[in-house]
Amino acid sequence: MIVGSGCDILSIRRVESLLRYNKFLDKYFTGNEICMFNNQKNKKNYVKKIASNLCVKEAFFKSISHKFKKFSFKDIEVLRDKDGRPYLRLLNSLKEFINININVTISNERDYVISFIILEI
Repeated sequence: MIVGSGCDILSIRRVESLLRYNKFLDKYFTGNEICMFNNQKNKKNYVKKIASNLCVKEAFFKSISHKFKKFSFKDIEVLRDKDGRPYLRLLNSLKEFINININVTISNERDYVISFIILEI
């Protein structure tokens, strides 16, 4: 049964401009995510991965906004499995969602990335 859904679209160029702020990465991403970003082979992939993760987090927050009003972007890690598929690791106050199946999809085209989340029990 679907208990929540969320969608977000984000401009990759906007994220590129946000990267000019020193504290941007530390404010929105965990150490594991930052390490994953830094392992990208070129700047284009680096920015695209950051935009993708931010987009997934926004979509997830939209999917739970009916239940939670206060949460931190660092309460979610958006990681990749060995095949490159995204998955979420929930931390701190969001651990109560650990028994919910979280379906994540990300797509990008030129200057935009879109993400969709479906929560199921």
